Amino acid sequence: MVRSMDRTRIYAHTRLSAYLDEAAASLRGEKSASFDKLAKSLGFRSPRGIAMVLAGQRLPSRAMTRGLATLLRLGERERCYLELLVEKARLERQGVATGHLDRELAGLRPILDGDGRDLSDDEFALIGSWYSLALKQLVESPDFREDALWISRRLRRKVTQAQIRVTLDAMLALGLVARGADGRLAVSSGTVQAGGRAAPSAAVRRYHREMLQRTIEALSEQAVEAREFIGLTLALPPGRMAAAKAELKDFVARFAKTYHSDDAAAVYQLNLQLFAHTSD
Repeated sequence: MVRSMDRTRIYAHTRLSAYLDEAAASLRGEKSASFDKLAKSLGFRSPRGIAMVLAGQRLPSRAMTRGLATLLRLGERERCYLELLVEKARLERQGVATGHLDRELAGLRPILDGDGRDLSDDEFALIGSWYSLALKQLVESPDFREDALWISRRLRRKVTQAQIRVTLDAMLALGLVARGADGRLAVSSGTVQAGGRAAPSAAVRRYHREMLQRTIEALSEQAVEAREFIGLTLALPPGRMAAAKAELKDFVARFAKTYHSDDAAAVYQLNLQLFAHTSD
């Protein structure tokens, strides 16, 4: 298996040929790797096909793309990215515009700022409760007080003082917050996300379940002026799901850039859910 190449390196590429050049160098760097063995691991009888793909002389078939994703240990999100790179290369050879694919590729890239963090499953498990990221935003607010009772009141008494202390300790341990020279807490890592995994971890599922519960409570507890609930039911071809998800991620990134303010004292939550009402 490939050990020398970070699977998330795929996000640094917008062209299939450039990514395959890097992947080929990584594969050749494996002492046990040969085109014969690579072809066998992908389920092909001849090494010629994979050699031509890695050399940029032909585009991989759908089966070979899936095989390469497995060989390169790509998660579901990275595999989707690879498939889009292949489709983009195919359309470019046909002289077809690829702007829509560029937008989909951008939507799949992790949305992180320069100081952001893409947390591992184990790291996210330490702060995976709904209130952890709300607490991080509070630390960033100008009137923040490192007082568990004050924080509990600001979070509408939905979290205990003990939970707040444990979470602050975990955030300090992860380096998401730090103490300045004056001893005060300050945010030290900007955007935080649990990045693309082959399957969502238990911590990520717990986070979304808890946040959905807060959503239900807000529906009855908060005035209409303080919230906005919008629903849409539509017929969506399954083949367009990846594009729809990319556009939603794009929207969230634009929304955050437009409305987030470092000097705001209030913390809000935006949730978007897109799921199927029907089954196959």
